[in-house]
Amino acid sequence: MSMKEKIKPLYLQILFTILAFTAMVVLSYTFNSRTVRENLSRNAESVLAFTQQRIESELIASRILLGSVLQTVRQITADGSASDLQDYINVISWYIISGESGLKNINGVYGHFEADGGGEARFIYSENIDWIPPDNFSLAGFPWYDDAVKAGGDIVESEPYVDYMTDKYIITYAGAVHGKDGKRIGIVCIDVSLDRIGEIVGNAALGEGGYGALAARDLTIFAHANHGFVGKRMYEHELPLSQYANDISQGNELYERPMKSWNGDKVIVFSRILHNGWHLVLMSPKDKYYIGTRQMLAILILLGSVLASTLIMVLIRIDMAVIKADEESRQKSAFLANMSHEIRTPMNAIIGMTSVGKTAVDLARKDYCLDKIENASQHLLGVINDILDMSKIEANMFELACEDFCFEKMLQRVVGIVGFRADEKGQKVGVYMDKAIPRVLLGDEQRLAQVIANLLGNAVKFTPNGGKVWVDAAFAGLEDGVYTIRVTVGDSGIGISADQQAGLFRAFAQADTGTARKYGGTGLGLAISKSIVEMMGGSIELESEVGKGSSFSFTFKAKRGVTVGEGVAEGGVSVADGIFKGRRVLLAEDVDVNREIIASLVEPTLLEVDCAANGREAVAKFERAPDRYDMILMDVQMPEMDGYEATRRIRESGHAKGKTVPIIAMTANVFREDVDKCLESGMDGHIGKPVHIDEFFGVLLKYLAAALP
Repeated sequence: MSMKEKIKPLYLQILFTILAFTAMVVLSYTFNSRTVRENLSRNAESVLAFTQQRIESELIASRILLGSVLQTVRQITADGSASDLQDYINVISWYIISGESGLKNINGVYGHFEADGGGEARFIYSENIDWIPPDNFSLAGFPWYDDAVKAGGDIVESEPYVDYMTDKYIITYAGAVHGKDGKRIGIVCIDVSLDRIGEIVGNAALGEGGYGALAARDLTIFAHANHGFVGKRMYEHELPLSQYANDISQGNELYERPMKSWNGDKVIVFSRILHNGWHLVLMSPKDKYYIGTRQMLAILILLGSVLASTLIMVLIRIDMAVIKADEESRQKSAFLANMSHEIRTPMNAIIGMTSVGKTAVDLARKDYCLDKIENASQHLLGVINDILDMSKIEANMFELACEDFCFEKMLQRVVGIVGFRADEKGQKVGVYMDKAIPRVLLGDEQRLAQVIANLLGNAVKFTPNGGKVWVDAAFAGLEDGVYTIRVTVGDSGIGISADQQAGLFRAFAQADTGTARKYGGTGLGLAISKSIVEMMGGSIELESEVGKGSSFSFTFKAKRGVTVGEGVAEGGVSVADGIFKGRRVLLAEDVDVNREIIASLVEPTLLEVDCAANGREAVAKFERAPDRYDMILMDVQMPEMDGYEATRRIRESGHAKGKTVPIIAMTANVFREDVDKCLESGMDGHIGKPVHIDEFFGVLLKYLAAALP
């Protein structure tokens, strides 16, 4: 064989290797670029949603506070004097400014009131504030004041503006107070500093070197990483965002728009419109996201130039790295989506029923709304408790509780939470329950309600106006004392094709991209429901036909609950009037409103309540009259002496009653370790805050039963 004949195959092999390597590099680079871009988009959506939720939560908390203040002011103006009103303004302002309320961004309460049924108007503000208003100072003429007058009893929100006292951006919430005759008495206001919201936006970067901005409806920027841009409008040419100002002003949301920041860096811009019309904008440095792909390309070239066989190994490593990056991104997105999914369902019910209740005329309708709000609040409280256990959620570790609960009552509660949305769409909701199902079951009520609420919420969402939605619970079998129950949630909605059903129970999966755009949702709910059902020993199935509706059925296993729990599960604890007459309890609680709540709850039972504002006072009262008290309700976090130390001192006081008197913790510390700490300090039981009425009276009956006739 000649040299030319030897060189030719070698040349072809080298050429083939170079071509194969080039093709692999091109394809790998393209694939990784697309993957990184998709991850960036998903991460941006998650960060935008999470930031929006935090901002709106801050604003909702301020609205709720003002609503509570308005109710109290309305009562004071009806029954009290001007000095009573001034005292209340001082107390509530001190409570807010001191940080006791947890709302550190509010600068106090003030108002503008009519004197003595229509006399000269007067301005009332907190005497705790180091500010003296000018003579004849009046709120009339301020835009938000006029808006509050026009809004009747509704709360209005001002546009962000610069406070002349602090020279910082604030917003004002204002609401009108009306007398029993419907005549306006005055306007009550709170100023909310936007520093906290500015911090939230500043920390909402999509990556190292990224930053955020927040603008009002008129595109005035009041939060920005570059403080020099604060107070300017996006239209000003010196601002990089000015190129997108017209799009934003027309209500368009930005998605992956390229831009150069004020320091010349290339960034990618995302924006979202908040519910109050504000514009949230996040910028991410472009190069930092793609530097990994460029390094990958260099590695491929280096290794490929040595041996063509190493290309396969490199591809495997690339694939493993991509899978790992996707998994980490999925876990983070799943956490954010799960939190949003869990909170928004009951929150929608609370907000919806609050709106209905505010406009209701008759008392029965308002009571109905309050019942729905109470049910949704209890559900939301359970969700929040789960979210706070961060280690379990991040590890995706669901733990099932095992408690007695009324299945029928739980089903009614879930339908109540989701049903108001069906009412808005004019849908008919049917609920059918097999009488063979035990009324009281032993299992995890919260997780079971979560599955039904998710399926029912999807049914309402994907069913047109005027359609039908139904829930059918049927007995499916009994073996060794374990009941199998089948729950079916059906609808007459849009239906799901056979191809679309294949991946429906995977995380983030939806029928198609059009479904997500039109109906919203993360696609996580069905995956979560499937996991819960399987942990309960059951399975979930789907039957659907396009255009005719869908039917989701799942089974779960549970034992019959004990008889003693059935009365509590179905109708709550029943306490007769005057049942605790002649009995006395010592309530150690440092918050006035909490003492009022307990006193009001037990008033019909004629139970006498002595109050102590801290642990030291509680110990002193007990030692002065140890035989006076049949029970002690002990808060944990109190000034001067906490509940743990107070309990230990009572137990070690030397009085015989000190060792036997029931001491019950009543605290917002509700984790398992908190309950154990209470018991270790010598307490006999634990009641969590917010206080559940049935649980509260159940504890009273348990420990005061011996004193009952």
